[in-house]
Amino acid sequence: MTAGGLTTGAAPGTLPNADYWVDKLGLVPTAVGGLFAPTFAGDNQLLHSALPERFTGDRRGYSANYYLLQQGFFLAMHQLNQDELWNFYMGSPVRLHVFGTSYSTVTIGPDIDAGQALQGVAPHNTWFGGELVGDEPYVLVGCSLAPGYDPRDSSRPTAADIGALEKAFPDQQAIIERLTAGS
Repeated sequence: MTAGGLTTGAAPGTLPNADYWVDKLGLVPTAVGGLFAPTFAGDNQLLHSALPERFTGDRRGYSANYYLLQQGFFLAMHQLNQDELWNFYMGSPVRLHVFGTSYSTVTIGPDIDAGQALQGVAPHNTWFGGELVGDEPYVLVGCSLAPGYDPRDSSRPTAADIGALEKAFPDQQAIIERLTAGS
């Protein structure tokens, strides 16, 4: 089978297994769950003085990566200094849970008629995490950020942050607990 010019070895109408993508894309584990591989990054530098105060140091203009999340795992709650745009490629739909001034979700997947979206965004400085909601063994998405990602841009919630989220969003306490397990 060919997908995007790649020979997957999968039978027609089936997804290649996750190990295929791990090998072909060079995916590695992340600190927040799932696997990722960087793809592109802008060669222009944005100076710290031109960025909002939430950034420390210079940044590339943009960055993009592949992200794969398998059944039985979740994307742990975290926040970024920049918006993260998610683009669906294949597999199971993934639901992002976003906690800002209000709680919202976006289900990123291929079934537009069922309310899914091919793209979704986790806005900067919101807490967000995700989980698969379909039957496929994984989801493969692309995630893009501008300015470009730097490890200093990501933070995990503290116990105080988790408590504040649970107080602010009591109806989502089970989701918060699930996506902060191990924090």
